[in-house]
Amino acid sequence: MVSTSNFYDLIVLGSDLAGLAAAALVARRGKRVLVIPLAPIDGVDTGGPEPVVSEPTPIVFGESPPIRRVFDELGVWQQVRRERAPIRGRLHLALPDHRLDLSSGFRNLRAELDREWPGARGLQAWAEHQRLSSGCHELWEEILASDLAVSSDGFFDRRALSKIAGQLPGYDLDDMAPLAEDHPMRLLGQVMLPWLANLAPSQLGPAAALRLAALWDAGPEDFAGGMPRMRGFLLDRLTTHAGEVKPSLRVAELMIHRGRVSGVAFFGKRGAYGCEHLILADDPHYLLREVIPTSGLQGVFGLSPANVELAAQRYVLHLDIDAAGVSPALDGIVVHLGKTEGWVARHGIGTSYLRIDPTVVNDARRLVLTRIIDPREPLEDLRERVLDELDIAGVLPFVGPHVNWSYSAHDGRGVLDRRGREISERAPDLRPTPMESIVLRRGGEPVLGVGLYPHATELRNLYHASRLTLPGLGLEGELATALAVAGSIAAPLRGRGRPRIFGR
Repeated sequence: MVSTSNFYDLIVLGSDLAGLAAAALVARRGKRVLVIPLAPIDGVDTGGPEPVVSEPTPIVFGESPPIRRVFDELGVWQQVRRERAPIRGRLHLALPDHRLDLSSGFRNLRAELDREWPGARGLQAWAEHQRLSSGCHELWEEILASDLAVSSDGFFDRRALSKIAGQLPGYDLDDMAPLAEDHPMRLLGQVMLPWLANLAPSQLGPAAALRLAALWDAGPEDFAGGMPRMRGFLLDRLTTHAGEVKPSLRVAELMIHRGRVSGVAFFGKRGAYGCEHLILADDPHYLLREVIPTSGLQGVFGLSPANVELAAQRYVLHLDIDAAGVSPALDGIVVHLGKTEGWVARHGIGTSYLRIDPTVVNDARRLVLTRIIDPREPLEDLRERVLDELDIAGVLPFVGPHVNWSYSAHDGRGVLDRRGREISERAPDLRPTPMESIVLRRGGEPVLGVGLYPHATELRNLYHASRLTLPGLGLEGELATALAVAGSIAAPLRGRGRPRIFGR
């Protein structure tokens, strides 16, 4: 029997936002909490010449009910909502044979459609898209604001499933009805899906896809400071209420006794840490393969990881480019699709999302690129291939000689200069950071077209709270999961800090 040197009401293993938010909520409710992250818990990557954002996806979820509810209970909702702002610049959609340069809120859409597809009934199709996306947006707002959706049983409870499923439309929605099935303009309402959601577009419920479209079309907007700032709010609330974060601990095994997790043992430590509850806050497939392969947890998740297929991944590349190497006409966000045929079936593979910092520092511009790639795609020359593609497409023409440095945590190549040489020496044990996954379920449909892994497991005090619990709802799915899991561990406090969903 391994002795325990510390005891916690809750231990969280992993770095996904769902687990961090659940930890902050449980700590706020008076419990002793420990977080053991598997990646930088603040969302900042320090492997480059300077700290960079490891999750560059825009936070378009605005005043989503789960976001309001989490931060209202933590007492910082007013600060959080004040830091929302539209992304500076335009949205550039670069298709193989068409180019749209859209201002905020798509105010110039009519002119752009008339220029690219004159007489193609584009405005009529867009009006239908907006009608349906607005309706689905309001429907999901109502669902996510209900106690039913964020209860301890949540989306995976049969009673909740039946009630919610009765409100959602079927899979026969056509939000661009007047257009031909293969018309490239159809992608205007879909291009954001592989960036905002972790469920493959082909399996995403149409109502959920249209809700994401409505949020994207309204902006897109972001949170000041991006995901590191949002994580910072959660970390601050966690530590304020005596929660702890220990990134240096390396898990050796989970101790399981009589159908419960009793503690966690670590490499290099004689004593284990005991716990009353434990949350796994990462992809189960990754956890079982890389972190705790001898845990014996393969059959506890409600859905076998073998039934979840890795459809695509998000590769992130940071670039520092001479100001002369970036057209002044480019700003905001650029979405480049190498080809449009079969885009949904291909899970968006080959799509590049660029965020362009409008500021010029030392005569250079900063870009961060997210590329949707096939999981089998080789990484050793991916930087060069992507930049060559953007050069040929006219998005970043002749950019090669202007790249001061490039850095990705995902390919193990370190920081490279414009000639592909390493600028700084890498640590001997440097390994690529796992990429974010876009997944699909084998042999069945996702729950309500949004959910994969239930947050409750076969072990009474073990929970799963990651971006793959409700991957079709993106970030708000993570926070809805956090509310459900926190509610299973500790009841909300009465009085000050109690959630006020409709209040401001």
